[in-house]
Amino acid sequence: MLKKDLINYQNETHEDSSCPKCKGDLEFNGGSNMETENWHCNDCNASYSVQVEMVRFWDTLVEVE
Repeated sequence: MLKKDLINYQNETHEDSSCPKCKGDLEFNGGSNMETENWHCNDCNASYSVQVEMVRFWDTLVEVE
């Protein structure tokens, strides 16, 4: 699957990314590591940790000199 196809797939299949408390928009708040990202709702000041999955695009593999 190409990267652009994966992004389209994620956008079509993701669950609602609104705040579960107030339904405001969640904004990426950094703190990303290999397992989680931090998201924040400015409407109600709630912070969330969201599990992530890393995807490798092996079709873009190039040798480095």
